[in-house]
Amino acid sequence: MRQLCANLDSLETVSSPDVRTAIELIIDTGRRPNEICKLPWQCLDRESDGSPILVYDNTKNLRHARRLPIPGATAALIIKQQQRARARFPNTPTDKLKLFPASLANPHGTKATTYEWVSAKHRASVKNLPDFLVPTVIVEDGNRVTTMLPFDKNKIYPYAYRHTCAQRRADAGVPQDVLQSLMDHREASTTQRYYRVGEKRRREAVERVTTMQFDRNGTRVWRQAKTLLDSERARRAIGSVQVPYGTCTEPSNVAAGGHDCPVRFRCVGCGHFRTDVSYLPDLSRPSMSCCEATRCSMSGPRNLMLRAQGSALAKAARRSRLRCSSNVMRR
Repeated sequence: MRQLCANLDSLETVSSPDVRTAIELIIDTGRRPNEICKLPWQCLDRESDGSPILVYDNTKNLRHARRLPIPGATAALIIKQQQRARARFPNTPTDKLKLFPASLANPHGTKATTYEWVSAKHRASVKNLPDFLVPTVIVEDGNRVTTMLPFDKNKIYPYAYRHTCAQRRADAGVPQDVLQSLMDHREASTTQRYYRVGEKRRREAVERVTTMQFDRNGTRVWRQAKTLLDSERARRAIGSVQVPYGTCTEPSNVAAGGHDCPVRFRCVGCGHFRTDVSYLPDLSRPSMSCCEATRCSMSGPRNLMLRAQGSALAKAARRSRLRCSSNVMRR
């Protein structure tokens, strides 16, 4: 994005100041390109404290007069574009004038430019730009190495800036519910498809939880989280699976997604079991503390396995007796 923004002058050279401003507004606000192209001249409003607001129509979902807070620099772009549009059409009422008037067959400035026209000018500008080298992981002789390779320019188009805006906000730590509102999505699942959780945020999440984890003896595990290597952080992030009241770190069970444990649902007391303070209300229940937690904490994994096997055999014997009795009754 830094390289693209540094070459916005070339976009203005092959197109016009209107196209450059439209692309800058798409980058800054994350609105759909069609929503920016159809902005009315009177699209800038102010809050009671004077902060700028962009007023636009969400044409995809038929929601009009949506209000989006914008920074002062973005508001300055809109004001400058208003001046250009007003200079071209000084006699057109502002309530009918478009912020980006079409260049052809538009004598009064009441017809907005099209997304297709802006996209075509943007595509021509991107093709003329030098290659953007980005770090890419490739495999050479069986080893993963990072090298600088040209970025695929076919992936640079106006709508992609909407996804980029969502990713930038997510990387800045904007909560998901706030991001959903800024992107004007009805469903949170839609917002989740617009960004990926970065490595930095994953590491912070893993460190935040694991510094509060306890083993079956109540001792804190992974106390010195910040001093561990990156490889240990990654192992902690993927080397466990969710189980009742915590996580399991037994390798075969983790590989099977939690479906390969011989003592299933009897995790408390197992050496591979990990929990944290978030499960304290459940673990503190009288039924848990008196029945399950005490019994399981006093038993080793081998005794738990034998107990589970004995329970399974008892259930199988009961089912066999029931089948035999039903057969006798039918006879």
